[in-house]
Amino acid sequence: MCILEVVTGDILWRANNVQATVWYRALNLGQIPSRPDGMSRKQWDLIVQMTAHNPQERVEISMIWRQQTPKVVV
Repeated sequence: MCILEVVTGDILWRANNVQATVWYRALNLGQIPSRPDGMSRKQWDLIVQMTAHNPQERVEISMIWRQQTPKVVV
């Protein structure tokens, strides 16, 4: 969710009714906010994988690292 906060400029977890709804939906229903404008499909897919409601379905950090680290050919 931190990535979404950076991209949207909005703090998703602050204590107000709208943000409480985001919190409730994420934790209890497994729903996350919609993909923000300006975020690529590849970036969004990564967020969806990292925030899967079921912990066993979340992508491992090593896979994220491999996807985001530039390949160096020697």
